[in-house]
Amino acid sequence: MSFAAIAATTARAAPTPAPTPCAGVLLSGVSGAPVPGADTIYGESVLAVVADGHGGWFIGGEFWSVGTAPRSNLAHVDRNGRVYANWHPNADGIVEALALSGSRLYVAGLFRHVAGLARPGVAAVDTVTGRPSRWLPSARDVSEIAATRAAVYLGSQRGIVAVDPVTGASEDPPFAGVAPFAVTPLRTYLVTGGPFYGGLHAVQTSSGEPDEWDPAARGYFSSLTAAAGRVLATGRFQIGVRRRIGLAAWTSDSARLLWIANSDGFVNSASVAGNRVYLGGLFRFLGGQKRPRLGAVDLRTGRPLAWTPKWNADLRWTPVAVAAGGGRVFVGAAVTSGGNAPPCSRRP
Repeated sequence: MSFAAIAATTARAAPTPAPTPCAGVLLSGVSGAPVPGADTIYGESVLAVVADGHGGWFIGGEFWSVGTAPRSNLAHVDRNGRVYANWHPNADGIVEALALSGSRLYVAGLFRHVAGLARPGVAAVDTVTGRPSRWLPSARDVSEIAATRAAVYLGSQRGIVAVDPVTGASEDPPFAGVAPFAVTPLRTYLVTGGPFYGGLHAVQTSSGEPDEWDPAARGYFSSLTAAAGRVLATGRFQIGVRRRIGLAAWTSDSARLLWIANSDGFVNSASVAGNRVYLGGLFRFLGGQKRPRLGAVDLRTGRPLAWTPKWNADLRWTPVAVAAGGGRVFVGAAVTSGGNAPPCSRRP
């Protein structure tokens, strides 16, 4: 998103105005201030964000330009939020999920073609050229992707299947669970019981057999993250008699509850960076502290941190994808208003 840099004068620094929100915004991971000079993302949503490993970001959603550059639903921006001029895969439909492995960006969504080639709903795109590979798995309606060197995991409301990262051939029958999910070499953490309401469980990644990991949590889950020996779940759920939980953390081996962070609304996404967990969603309060739609908690304790971006004051946008790294946080958002849509979300 493009925000005019506020130049400090020698006499007195001018106050920094709150930026106008658009489909994506790049923020400081320390102060929450917008990164000056980032390109505006014109569109209705940024639904998926993944760090490129070099300080920048791949983004997907429903948008048509980044800055002055035409970009159809898929783009690559640098660490300052400026679009790369020579990377333009051009997906002809909404991009809902991204995963990066080596020089390949795996993409899923409602598109039919990428770079003019038939790729119904899933594709593997070269991170340098933007050209799709010949990777053509048979999975459809994919809403989430995870990628390792050994396999690519495709999640939908039907199940989670591992496919070969080169050929796209299915390697295993679908796991007994649905998205969201998080893959580790030992366990795959997932939701069972239904695509909209269910319980958290785990299966063995190598075989898909049920695992004993069971945190006794049920409800609506939006994301699962496995990091630093923890499993973090976001959404709106309960653990036993504890309700209204937006985020919780368990040990990844024994499912011992470490902490919970209550929220007054749905938490859509979380991203871990160091000892911080950055969050976005429909909440107004997080852990009892006022944090309208964006906030951060301590990874060790779950306590809210003093990270309060000004961007989240415009409630016509809801954060749906958060990715942190390199001291910065990229927030992807979707329009939540009906008739009063922000100007940058209206097609020209």
